[in-house]
Amino acid sequence: WNTLPPMPTARRWHSSIYHNHHLYVVGGWDGRPLNSVDVLDMRNLQWNHLPPLPREVCLAYLAIVSDNLFVLGGCNSDWNWAADVHEFDSTQQTWHQRS
Repeated sequence: WNTLPPMPTARRWHSSIYHNHHLYVVGGWDGRPLNSVDVLDMRNLQWNHLPPLPREVCLAYLAIVSDNLFVLGGCNSDWNWAADVHEFDSTQQTWHQRS
């Protein structure tokens, strides 16, 4: 085990995925639902922020397809399960709702 630098935003009930030397940490809860996305570059151990998700989410599913991050479902701020899908376009650095 190695100790990593602390996340910029403390959270629980978040989602995470590792891809291409980057650890993505999405949404979660810090007393309220979060829409923040933090990324740890494992080569230099530096945290960066992606643009925030269009909505707050906890406990979402994540996938990477063609280097784009997909956020699927999760709980919204009312603790209802959502069925939407958001895609982060890594080239344009923007979010798009896909369903």
